[in-house]
Amino acid sequence: MKRLVNSLSVQKPSIETLITQNHHPRALKYSLSLFSPILTDQIYSVFIKNGHSLDPLLSTTLISHFSKIGDFSRAFSFLFDTRNPDIITYNALLSGLARFRLPGSVYVLFDQLRHQGLKPDSFTLSSLVKACESLEENEIVHGVCLRLGFGCGAYLVSGLVENYSKIGDIVSAEKCFRECLGVDNVVYTAMVCGYVWNGEFEKSKGVFMEMSGFGFELNEFTLTSVTGALFDVKEGEQIHAFGVKMGLLSNHLNNAVMNMYVRCAKFFDAVKVFDEITDPDVVSWTERIGAASDGVEALELFKFLIFNGFEINEYTMTNVLSAISGERLLKPGKQIQGFCYKAGFFEMVSIGNALVTMYGKSGKIDDARRIFDDMICRDSVSWNSLIAGCSENGSVDQAIELFKHMRDFSVQPNNYTMASILDAVSNSKSPKLAMQSHSHIIKVGFLSDDSMVSCLITTYGKCNGINESKRIFYEIDRKQASHVNALASALVFAGCHADVLEFFRNVRSSYAEVDSSTFSITLKACGAMTDLGHGRSIHSLALKTRFDQDSFVESAVIDMYCKCGSIEDAEKAFRNTSTDNLVAWNAMIMGYAQQACNICGNVDLGKVAASKLLELEPDNESAYILLSNLYASAGMWNAAGNLRKEMKEKLLRKEPGSSWIQVGGSTYYFFAGDTLHPQSKEIYKELMKLYEQMLASPELEKLVLFLDDSIGSHLDLCGN
Repeated sequence: MKRLVNSLSVQKPSIETLITQNHHPRALKYSLSLFSPILTDQIYSVFIKNGHSLDPLLSTTLISHFSKIGDFSRAFSFLFDTRNPDIITYNALLSGLARFRLPGSVYVLFDQLRHQGLKPDSFTLSSLVKACESLEENEIVHGVCLRLGFGCGAYLVSGLVENYSKIGDIVSAEKCFRECLGVDNVVYTAMVCGYVWNGEFEKSKGVFMEMSGFGFELNEFTLTSVTGALFDVKEGEQIHAFGVKMGLLSNHLNNAVMNMYVRCAKFFDAVKVFDEITDPDVVSWTERIGAASDGVEALELFKFLIFNGFEINEYTMTNVLSAISGERLLKPGKQIQGFCYKAGFFEMVSIGNALVTMYGKSGKIDDARRIFDDMICRDSVSWNSLIAGCSENGSVDQAIELFKHMRDFSVQPNNYTMASILDAVSNSKSPKLAMQSHSHIIKVGFLSDDSMVSCLITTYGKCNGINESKRIFYEIDRKQASHVNALASALVFAGCHADVLEFFRNVRSSYAEVDSSTFSITLKACGAMTDLGHGRSIHSLALKTRFDQDSFVESAVIDMYCKCGSIEDAEKAFRNTSTDNLVAWNAMIMGYAQQACNICGNVDLGKVAASKLLELEPDNESAYILLSNLYASAGMWNAAGNLRKEMKEKLLRKEPGSSWIQVGGSTYYFFAGDTLHPQSKEIYKELMKLYEQMLASPELEKLVLFLDDSIGSHLDLCGN
C-alpha cells in the first residue's frame, strides 16, 4: 500500500490525498483523466480491497471511458463487477461496441440485458441501428424498434434511413422517412444523403426543397449532402451563395462545393473556392488536383502534398492519375504507379481503374490491358474504362470482344458501357454492329435513358443509317435538346447538310427545345455547304437568342465564315471572343480561327491566333500543327520545319492519321507510321512509288521535300 501511494505521489498528489482520505471512488474516476489503464487497474484493486463495490453510476463512467478507446476487455470486466447494472450502464458499452463496428457483441449484449428484465430505450436501439451491416440485420432491428414503440421516432429513423440507403434499399428508406412522426432536420438530411448515394439526384433536390419550405434549419451537413446531388452549376451556385450568406462555409462544405464545380467543369470557380480556404486539408487539396488545368499542374500539386507531409489517400491518387494523359506525361505517370504499389494503393479498385484510364488516354492500350488483367477485383467501372480506352484508340474489335467477356463474367453493363460501345461502333461505320447494339440496348432496358437514345441516333448517322436515326427521333414522345442535337449531328455525319437547315427550321417552328449545341451544329452545316446567306441568318438568330455568348457557338461562327470565304466576318467574330479567358474552349476558338486562316491564306492573323493559343496552352500540340500547316501552305518551309522540330523536342506529337477497309468480313486498320500490318513492306514500297511520281511534279516537289523521310525509315524497319 505504501509503495503504491509513493508511486502515485510522483504522478498526481491529489490522487494520493483521495486514497489517504478513503475517497476511493473519486480517485478511481480521477485516474481516467491520466489515460493510464494500468494506474486505473491499481486503484481499482485498492477500491475493491477497501470493501467498495461498483454502483451503476460509477460503472457507467468507467465503461464509457474504456469503450471510447476500444478497450472492451476492461469495459466488460467492469460491467460484470457492477451491482445491479441499469440500462444506462448497458447503453455505455453498447454504444462503444457499435462505434467500433462489432455487431455480434452488440446483439449478444442486447439479448443479455433483455434476459435481465431491463427495458431498452431509444439510446439502446440507436446502438443496434448503428451496428447493422446487412439488409437482413437492418430489417430485424427495424422490426424490434417497431415492436418496442420506437420505430417512428426521429432519433432512430435517421439511422434506419441511412442504413437502408447505404445497402441500396431506397424504397424501404423512403417508407421509414414518410412514416416518421417527428421529422426533424437530421431525418431530412439522412434522406437527402440516401438519395444522393443511390443516384436519385432529382429526388434528393426535391426533399431538400421540401425541407427548406417547411422552415427546418439548414446546416452545413444538409448543404454538403445536397451539393453532392447537383449537376447544374446554377443550382450549385445558389447553394454556395446560401452557405456564404448563412456563414456555414466550413472545410467540409467548401470541399463539397469544389467537387460540384469540378463535376460541372467549372474549374476556375473550384480554384477560387480553394483559394478562400484558410487551412485546406487533404480533401481540399485532392479536389484542387481535380480542378487542375492539365496533368502538369496536377503533378506539381501532388509534389507539394508529398513534400509538405500530407497524408495521401486513394482519392488523391485517383485524381492525380485521372489528370495524366498523353505520351509526354507517361514517365511521371509510371512513377505515380510505382508510388501506388509501394503505398499499398494498387489493391484498391479505384486506383486500378484510374491507371487503366491513364494508359487508355495515352494511347497505350496494351499497358491498360495489363493493369486490368492484374487487378485482383474489378467492377463495372474497370470494364468501362478499358472498353472506352479501346474505343478512343480505334480498337473497335477489341472493345466489342471485351463487352462480350464482360457479360460472360456476369458483370452487368450500364449506360456508360453502352455509350463506349456505341462510340466504338460509330468508329467502325458498321450498320450491322449498330443494329446489334440497338437490339442489346432494348433487351437490357436502356432505351428509356435519354442520353442512350441520343447516342443511338448519332451512331446510326455515322453508320450510314440516317433513316433509322430519323425513325428513332420521331418516335420519341418528349423530345429534348439532346435528341435534337443528336439527329442534327447524324445528318451532318451523313453529309445531309441541307437537311440540317430544314430540320432546324422545323424544330424552331414546333417550339421544340434547342440549345447552343443546336446552333453550333447548324452553323457547321452552313460552313460545309459554303452557304454564307443561311450562315449569317443563323448567326443573327444566335445573337437575338443570346446563344452567341457560348464558346461552342463562337467557334462555330468563326469556322463557318472562314469556310464560306468571308474572312472579314471571321476576323470580326474572332475579335469579339473572350480571348483573355484561360478556359480551354477559348483556346479552341483560337484553333478554329487558325484553321480558317490556313484556308484563306491570311498568315498574319493566323500567327496572332496561334501565338495566343500557345501562350494560353504551351503544350497544346494542335497549335503547333495548325501553325505549321499554315506556314507550309504559304510556302514558308523553314518556319514549318522549325515548328516540327520544336514539337519533337517537347515530346509533342500529332495524333496519327488512320483509315480502314473491310475485306472478307475482316476489318483492316492503317495508321500513319505503322509497321504492324503483315504486309507493311509491300504497302511502303507502293507508297514510295507514289512519292517518286510526286517528285516528278514541280508543283509538289517542295511539299515532298518538306515531309520527313519516314517512308525510307519504315522501309528500313521492314527489312529493305
